[in-house]
Amino acid sequence: MPRKKNIAQKATQEKCNSATWKFEIRIDRKLKIIAIALGVVIVAVLILLYALREPRPFCPETDVRSDKNGCCPGEVYTNLGAAGWNCCPPGEGDCFPPLK
Repeated sequence: MPRKKNIAQKATQEKCNSATWKFEIRIDRKLKIIAIALGVVIVAVLILLYALREPRPFCPETDVRSDKNGCCPGEVYTNLGAAGWNCCPPGEGDCFPPLK
């Protein structure tokens, strides 16, 4: 009689393992779908933010875009105290307000 019990236990265990395996596959598929959807949403938001950003103005002499502070190439964003922040050439020279 113990032999029949072992066979019945094995059959029950195999059914449980098979059901667990199928359940795990279903969860894996759902997680993949959720991950893909989340990735698509993140990419869409990044594209929207990039499209809505304010473009930097062009420098008048070079037709190159100004840097993040509004200074043209060769200028340094400098704090002039009471005059505020301006774009100045390195060393000596006239300073100008940043491009807006």
